[in-house]
Amino acid sequence: MQNTVKNPVRLLKKNSNYLDYKLDQLMAGEVGAEGNDSLIFKKLNTLPSGIEKDRLIGSQLYKSLELKTDSAARNSLYHSEIGYIQDRELKGYLQGKLISLNQSQKGMPFPDLNFTDSAGKAQKLSQFRGKYVIIDLWATWCQPCLEIRPTFEARERSYKYYQNIQFLSISVDQDKKRWENFLKTKPSKTLQWHLPDSNKFATEYGIQGIPRFIILDPQGKIYNMNAPSPNEDNFVEIMNQIKKD
Repeated sequence: MQNTVKNPVRLLKKNSNYLDYKLDQLMAGEVGAEGNDSLIFKKLNTLPSGIEKDRLIGSQLYKSLELKTDSAARNSLYHSEIGYIQDRELKGYLQGKLISLNQSQKGMPFPDLNFTDSAGKAQKLSQFRGKYVIIDLWATWCQPCLEIRPTFEARERSYKYYQNIQFLSISVDQDKKRWENFLKTKPSKTLQWHLPDSNKFATEYGIQGIPRFIILDPQGKIYNMNAPSPNEDNFVEIMNQIKKD
């Protein structure tokens, strides 16, 4: 999965502060422009064709797609604006972003992937139907993952008496042996699984970095595909809400 932690495509690599500056320049004097997608895109679409236009529309579309809360609104915005972008690489990147956002939406089914536990046995998430599953995606090579690990385990201890909650640590290490050796030297009471084909999963769901925290609902559907870190107050708020279900 190390190879999947990528920067945006060439046309979105341009300094984001510069793109924000150019957008502010363009929208100067426009009343009610802030947060108004239709007004912003209407202005952007009048720009002459070229790299600058592609960059600005691409950057704004990327941000706006992330802010939409349902697939219908997301699809509508995407199809209304993608035709104004000429660069094929950028168009392909944004299409991939749209797909990953739509399938990561709350209420969408989560794939019943094949895992291996620390004892070498095959495992599947479907065994946890009826429970909220709190997932920590991590790897032995990821320093931030190792730093947050004790907090994730502490949160598990806080909610261990709730029968409707299951904490699960999933390694995305390409080198499974490295993961196994790590657990031998640094054992954990948290359930430990390994995901063999993590690159495919990360690409399909637009996961560009770890640690990544995911919450599944009791039906095995996505509850939160990008949950707060366990050291954040928002994480505790979510946990206190679902423990009542």
